[in-house]
Amino acid sequence: MKINDIESTAYPLPSDILAEKAAGSFTAARELIRRRLDNSDTSDCMKKRLLHELSVLDMTEADYCRDRDEVISEIRRKVTDFSEKQFDELLLGGLVDYCYIDGRKRFLSTACDSLFNTYPQLFPALGDGWRTRARVEDSIVNTASAGDGFGAHICLRHTVELRPRADAASEVCHVHVPVPWKSAPNISSLKIRPSDASARFSPESAAMHTVYFEAPAKGGLKFSVEYEYDYKDTCVDMYNGVEPLKFISVPEAELAEYLADEPPHMHISPFIKAVAAEIIGDETAPLMKARAIYDYLTTKCHYRFTRNYSAIDNIPEWFLVNGHGDCGTMALAFITLCRSVGIPAGWNSGLFAGPDFVGNHDWAWVYIEGYGCRPVDVSFGGSANRVGNEPKRRFYFGNIDPFRAIFNSDVSCEFEPPKRFMRRDIVDSQDGEVEFDSRGAFADEYSVTIEDMGIKSF
Repeated sequence: MKINDIESTAYPLPSDILAEKAAGSFTAARELIRRRLDNSDTSDCMKKRLLHELSVLDMTEADYCRDRDEVISEIRRKVTDFSEKQFDELLLGGLVDYCYIDGRKRFLSTACDSLFNTYPQLFPALGDGWRTRARVEDSIVNTASAGDGFGAHICLRHTVELRPRADAASEVCHVHVPVPWKSAPNISSLKIRPSDASARFSPESAAMHTVYFEAPAKGGLKFSVEYEYDYKDTCVDMYNGVEPLKFISVPEAELAEYLADEPPHMHISPFIKAVAAEIIGDETAPLMKARAIYDYLTTKCHYRFTRNYSAIDNIPEWFLVNGHGDCGTMALAFITLCRSVGIPAGWNSGLFAGPDFVGNHDWAWVYIEGYGCRPVDVSFGGSANRVGNEPKRRFYFGNIDPFRAIFNSDVSCEFEPPKRFMRRDIVDSQDGEVEFDSRGAFADEYSVTIEDMGIKSF
């Protein structure tokens, strides 16, 4: 079940509000929104859109919190001779995201990390380590051949700690911690251990899996879930023909929902159709069409940290228009482009969970007759392309490494029990969500830690 009113995020904004937002006049846009919300003539569906837009303005302002001097100063901590002119060239080259907020050009808080990680070749002073550093998955990915089995044992502890403001200290807090589920792809021997025996598990059929806690709010209160499982798969080569493995065909009726047009973030718009037609050209075979889409996204588009998804009206369009984005925007672009040309595709997200790094990650899957449903990681494929590792780029079309915690099988879906207030992430669920009886929690009222309790490949 989709989050209530998620469709309203695709509704158009009134022209005066849109003009103020486009000009970066957030204060004026907020005032116009409030006046329309107070106007009895404003339709209920428009009020839903306007309430969402107030949250978008807040999130955008929180994301774009750095000014020019701050960004340049941070770059100079690592590249001491970096100049103002070089920064202007980065802007003109479209390599740095920014927006105007009440007359000031503002940059993402992650601007420098994004530059250093995505375009290290532009900063020779960083050294070769930024371009060639080994990753834990390389030991498996760089040596895997068709038919090879691989896997990992994953054990993590996910903790949410409260520090509520005074107005919420006498209320009950409601916490959702994301977890894997028993029938997730390639998962076995799953054990989930919540810190409180009264915690509630979402049903196995849920699209976003969580453990739910509630308790009187107080600073220092911790909610944690420890989970462990084995991830196992067999390498498939989708560039050189169907492998001699036993795949199960999926009935067309079960695949229909994975061809659907689902606004706002899997919307098969005229622009999506046009881009897809340009990418696939004269190809007619589903495998070749899906591969052409993957090749385009991993070689023509670029990875970059981006804004909160809630502040993007149509994620795949936004990604394709700008030519850059993070793992989730890449996955949604792949899914929507595939669906637009009749290829079933869907979503997976959770964590990359290696022994040297644990962090949020999103990817996709695609159904091709003869192969079944196979994972596709556009982000990791694009990263491999940047460093010239073609075998690794090809691996991630049909395979993923085993260092994954899979929490979600769809986007913008409701929790069980549902949240009462707007989620901090209305698209995905990876960190955890907190709210009180009277309102949603602010970002500074809780912290999330994910601990490696034992991760080992086999």
